[in-house]
Amino acid sequence: MRDLHERYFHKLAVLLYDEPAGRPRQADEAGWEALLARLAALKKDDQMLNTALDHCVDSFHLTDGQGIVLRVNRAFCQRTNVTREEVEGRSVEEAVRRGLYKPAMTYVVAREKRQITYLQEGPYGGPTITTMTPILDQEGQVEYIVSNARFLAELDALQRYYKECSAKKQEQPQEAQPMLFHAPAMKQMWELAAHVAASDSSILITGETGTGKSFLARQIHAHSPRSKRRFVEINCAAIPESLMESELFGYTDGAFTGARRQGKKGLIELADKGTLFLDEIGDMPLALQAKLLQVLQNRTITRIGGEREIPVDLRLITATNQDLETLIDGGKFRRELYYRINVIPLEIPPLRRRREDIPVLLESFLHKFNEKYHSTIIISNDALARLQQYPWPGNVRELENMVERLVVTNRKGIVEEEDLPNTILLNTASQLETVSVNRILPLREALEEVERQLVREAYERYGSSYKVAQALEISQSSANRKISKYLGGGPV
Repeated sequence: MRDLHERYFHKLAVLLYDEPAGRPRQADEAGWEALLARLAALKKDDQMLNTALDHCVDSFHLTDGQGIVLRVNRAFCQRTNVTREEVEGRSVEEAVRRGLYKPAMTYVVAREKRQITYLQEGPYGGPTITTMTPILDQEGQVEYIVSNARFLAELDALQRYYKECSAKKQEQPQEAQPMLFHAPAMKQMWELAAHVAASDSSILITGETGTGKSFLARQIHAHSPRSKRRFVEINCAAIPESLMESELFGYTDGAFTGARRQGKKGLIELADKGTLFLDEIGDMPLALQAKLLQVLQNRTITRIGGEREIPVDLRLITATNQDLETLIDGGKFRRELYYRINVIPLEIPPLRRRREDIPVLLESFLHKFNEKYHSTIIISNDALARLQQYPWPGNVRELENMVERLVVTNRKGIVEEEDLPNTILLNTASQLETVSVNRILPLREALEEVERQLVREAYERYGSSYKVAQALEISQSSANRKISKYLGGGPV
């Protein structure tokens, strides 16, 4: 790399030389002063750039298109333990041979003319995440390649910082979000939930999958005196049985092979002064049910491998989509634990039993995903009518996922009836048309008439034997035979 003064003299020569005329510029004293002022400004800008680069925490490395190093900053020199004089003006191949870093992707970037991010090794400070960016000239050729690198150790520290911030955020007061409903059954259930939120009584929430049991538990916590402390949620069906005890109760130093040297707090202990929510409580192993019962009775826990009893003050909320009394009869759930957790039972009705809530939930999810994906999708009245007829076996969760799908895939700005998933169209088809027999017939003929009307309606609606077979829940070959019999057409 040319000496700094040499570069400034070159710039001065450019300023002094009148290229169009092919001769040196003519300048009076005032002109010389202006040229010197421009040179001083260039020098100041160059010093500012160099200062900025040297105070950048990332390692900076600049080469030309042929892989000759033009500039490195202080962070690069510290990382590789070299001086600028030892690397500037030399090729990246020489730097690799000296072990300053590897691999060198400069020639790959120059050849492919695209940005590359990769893991790079160095002798000092450990590996780095390096990003190399090509800068093209007016002819589209690589003029420079800029390389930025940061130590993986720094990124690990940053990740730990964000985890700590996330943990602290969980300890902040839980903000209560509105629970949307119009159905009388939901109104009655929510009034009871809001009333008992102020107490410390154990609550058992029951309901089908996707009805919002976890959401209700958070609502209760947010409206309780414990809202400023942690809400700890555990899905008993998601944690392997071999790990569940250590996750719930924690362990001491050396309690088992692979245990942390300093031990670990369990989730029950982390919920101290807050709320512990055990989702899918019916899937908890019997042995742990006994230990949980002991915690509820004594309000203490003992870590695995420990002897000291640790007091815990928590509010317990549990949830399940199973019939716990049936599990009790089958010997899979402890009756005494059931009595402990079922002090206040709350049942969330499935969405098919509260169809009045579908429009308000739909509007809420539309607003949510329109904001997320920067769109303005709306639902037509015909599509809404179909959605209100659908039985929603996946309940609110299925509705939310379906709305996200419609927002992401829709290109017209409005969701029409035909844009709905086939599952919904097929499951609501039979509710749109009435099949009837208007006179007394022998039963065999009446059944045949009903079958004829169903086949005709399905074929007129869907136009293919495959979809007719889906709607009527028969094989495609049977659908073809019935279409041929009743409509006189061949296989479609």
